[in-house]
Amino acid sequence: MVQRCVICAGPCSGGELLSNGTMYHARCHESLRELQLRLEDQIDFGNREAAVITKRIEWEQGLFGRLWRFLAGGESELPRLQKHLAEVNIITIRASETRAQSVAVLTSLYDAWLTYPPDWEARRAAVLSRSATCAQCRRWSRSLHVHHRIPISRGGSHRATNLIVLCETCHSDQHGSRTFQYDMAPKIGAFSQRIALLEQAIQERKAVHFRYRKWTGEMSTRTVDPSAFKVVGESLCVVGYCHLRNAERTFAVKRMSGVNLVPTQTAQR
Repeated sequence: MVQRCVICAGPCSGGELLSNGTMYHARCHESLRELQLRLEDQIDFGNREAAVITKRIEWEQGLFGRLWRFLAGGESELPRLQKHLAEVNIITIRASETRAQSVAVLTSLYDAWLTYPPDWEARRAAVLSRSATCAQCRRWSRSLHVHHRIPISRGGSHRATNLIVLCETCHSDQHGSRTFQYDMAPKIGAFSQRIALLEQAIQERKAVHFRYRKWTGEMSTRTVDPSAFKVVGESLCVVGYCHLRNAERTFAVKRMSGVNLVPTQTAQR
């Protein structure tokens, strides 16, 4: 039986393996992630454009708009604006539907990721948001971890049904009484590696160097002194002093690539 890619359904004899035995092409995965980013940008642009058009429509329908047309003797812009708004909304809705489909495919893919999946931080945050106590000792704790009931090393999935909230002590017990760290896995996903490096830079007050892709597609190389994480919309971002702009800036982690720690003497500004 020919093994097929779970994304494109094409032959996948040399593809990447998932914990459920299926495979995928690395290029298909990357293309799907890029598509998702483009759709998010398109949806964001569409929403902002719709807001501008809506304000213009409200002005046209208001007292000042009517008065201006009366004094200037101009025709109403309402028909054109309403048509444009409808077109923008249709494009945005279609982009949202396509994005939802791509998210569903990626979620299914990441359910069976062999290591921590690229969306692990989002999954972890979702599980932690549903509980403030350890599922084993039932105690409240400031330090709660997310534990796989069936370990990743034994083919455990990253679905919510396989994830449980444990305090640091109970989690340590589950891992042979050793101090548990998420980077103890032999290999973690690129997104998780990025998070780990940024976390290290924040804790050790080091600068990071990376490539950054803006929503417009423009690429730049940055050196930043990260200070904290924050969530903007649905995106995890890092805030820090940008050496290129000489100012505080916010960067979406998903748009960063090639993240590396900068030696202290090199990073000084």
